[in-house]
Amino acid sequence: MRTDAKRGLLYPHLAAAGVARAAILGLAKHAGKTTALNTLVEEANEAGVSISVQSIGVDGEQRDVLIGVKKPAVIVPAGTWLATAADVLLQGTARLELVETTGVNSPLGELCIARVLETGSVLLAGVRQVSHARMIGERFARLGARLQLIDGAFDRMASGTAELADGIVLAAGASVGRSVQDVSRETRHALSKLQVQAADEPWAKELAAMARSTGRMAIGGPNLPVRVLSGSSPLVHHPKTDANWSPEARAVALPGALTDRTLSVLEEIFDTVLVKDGTHIMSSPTAWTIFVRRGGRILAEHSLRVVALTVNPYSPEGYDLPRQKLLEEIRSVVGGLPVVDCLQPDL
Repeated sequence: MRTDAKRGLLYPHLAAAGVARAAILGLAKHAGKTTALNTLVEEANEAGVSISVQSIGVDGEQRDVLIGVKKPAVIVPAGTWLATAADVLLQGTARLELVETTGVNSPLGELCIARVLETGSVLLAGVRQVSHARMIGERFARLGARLQLIDGAFDRMASGTAELADGIVLAAGASVGRSVQDVSRETRHALSKLQVQAADEPWAKELAAMARSTGRMAIGGPNLPVRVLSGSSPLVHHPKTDANWSPEARAVALPGALTDRTLSVLEEIFDTVLVKDGTHIMSSPTAWTIFVRRGGRILAEHSLRVVALTVNPYSPEGYDLPRQKLLEEIRSVVGGLPVVDCLQPDL
């Protein structure tokens, strides 16, 4: 466990914000997400808070399976609740007690809930869907976990959705870009997506809710009835070819992801695009900017709350960014959010 860091680096920000379910998201592989997770686990444990951990994806493996570099272990103290697949229950050094099974199968065996009896490392795997993570979270709550930590493996931003998390810790690092400016730019864009404005007009809220509940595109606008289209994506089912199409509609709500290709179709038809939340926005900064400059709006049914950010100046590709400069640059672009270096807490 970490012994050299100042107490209260990350957990106090979650506690002050009233966060009981926190997602730890990384902007790229090796951005420092596991280090942030370990910091939160240790600090919450030191504060006497009952903790649970799960990962949508896999975390805790000794080496990156793609490039072979060593990865930090996920370290959990005695008393922690965790969810992982049956086949990897014994792959860490922590001594575990199997508490219950879930009936959810994965390539690594049935998803299980265990409790840590002796501090050590664990491998988190087996949770593959938001619905699984939600079910696990409900079980953790019944077991008494006061702080649920959800690890979002690389490219699994869905773990930050409002269904699962009350707050987000975002990890940015040198693996995101080869310069401080690159990391800063990518961090700003990630925040703009995660913190995209929530719809406040009743008609827009109704439109977004209809798309979510039906799993299909919904179109409408101010003083217009909601129309549900037959398809879920304009790339497969163009809105104007739908029998329920209305030329008066100026807004569309999507049940899935907003990508550059999706936006390129929609921007020719609508001036408002609604998504479930910021984790569903996959569009690039360029496509987003072009749409907004044309007068378009991207809104979310639910807003997400980023509580803090962490920075990691090291890249597995063999280069490092200046630690202090990276920290100061990220602090300058995140609107006053706390930004910390988990390995150099005094900066």
